[in-house]
Amino acid sequence: MHRHLRIVVVAGLAVALAGACRQGDSPQALAKLDSLSRAGAQRDSLVAEMAYDARVLSDIGTTLARVSIPKGKIRVSAESPMQAWRDSMVQRVRYVAARLPEAERLLRRSEERVAGLTSLSDSLRTTLEATLANYREIVDSQRAQIGMLVAVVDTLRGQVVALGCVNETERVIGTAIAFRAEVRVGDSKRPVEHAQDIKFPLIVKPASEDASKGIDAKSVVDSIKDLMERIEYIHDEFGTAALIEEYIDGREIYAAVLGDDKPEALPLIELDLSKLPEGEPRIAGYEVKFDVNTEAYKVTKSAPAQGLDEELVEQIHNIALETWRALKFRDYGRIDCRVTKDGRVGRP
Repeated sequence: MHRHLRIVVVAGLAVALAGACRQGDSPQALAKLDSLSRAGAQRDSLVAEMAYDARVLSDIGTTLARVSIPKGKIRVSAESPMQAWRDSMVQRVRYVAARLPEAERLLRRSEERVAGLTSLSDSLRTTLEATLANYREIVDSQRAQIGMLVAVVDTLRGQVVALGCVNETERVIGTAIAFRAEVRVGDSKRPVEHAQDIKFPLIVKPASEDASKGIDAKSVVDSIKDLMERIEYIHDEFGTAALIEEYIDGREIYAAVLGDDKPEALPLIELDLSKLPEGEPRIAGYEVKFDVNTEAYKVTKSAPAQGLDEELVEQIHNIALETWRALKFRDYGRIDCRVTKDGRVGRP
């Protein structure tokens, strides 16, 4: 906010009362003096009130100036600095959102008082009305800014819930989840930060897309060079963070779940990727799912999973149900798993 708050300071009136005083205790003189005194007191009170209006608006503006959104994008991660920044931002937005109605109420009252005072000179009335108009512009600007920030906070709340669900899922399932890292937009030239002890090959996906958008044969990388190029592609093409995970070479198994309080895991389904062209990674990329003219689409199919021993089936069902509960799902859904060549679920 770059508007300048103007605070009107009105000096006391210099009233020539000498003639009236010489008339002694004339009722007319006393009435005139009383009227002038009350008018002066009203003006002083109004000016003090408008000065308080200005302080409230200034406080809101100062707090808004401290709410920064890096490059207009917000992503929540588990790192404590980001969490602390997020919590601080939410608190500030709540504060200004609560104070703005107060500022609007004060401003309306001041506008009504200026309109109702008949003892103001034309020049003083013009100055006060101009000041209040300036305040009104500031309030309108702050309302718009706060509205935008409230929308951001709503987004943050959703991300916080999702983050909590992911953390709870990892706590419940443990080693069944592949190691992962996330690289936000603008960080592609830096080393991958906050990554755990991962190793190649890796798979790189858009963090905020669905239905295998941005996933193809080039998503699986075997070198730092290929990794950085894929991260940059995700940032440029989708405008979202790049999600990096250890690539698990194996079978794609789907565990559907139905129910609410007592969810039930259904028989397992496999997306058979074994007939994909030689040299292509066994992943359910966009071509496999939607591009009907490609060989990848034509040679892949879903069918009941075969050749899984009872213990492995039970383990997959348990993972699906635990994930379902941790993420607070309801009605129906599907948990996707990768089974390694040696019969393990998740990480090799």
